[in-house]
Amino acid sequence: MGQQEVYNLLKANKGKWFTTRQIAENVKVSIGSTTMSVKKLRKYGMIKHKYKHKSGICGNNPIVYSFGKGEVVE
Repeated sequence: MGQQEVYNLLKANKGKWFTTRQIAENVKVSIGSTTMSVKKLRKYGMIKHKYKHKSGICGNNPIVYSFGKGEVVE
């Protein structure tokens, strides 16, 4: 399990935003594995991400992910 499952989940739910924890629960893998998967998918511009709070500082899981070209959404 890994990047493909994360990618498939986000693609199947276009327009919906997920935290790392939500992704891990949906694809039934550890948060650590999910973190590495989204990191790689972000690196290659395959998913987009945004900060839940504009300041980028908000405690646990401040970043959410969605399907689409990998740009930071403000």
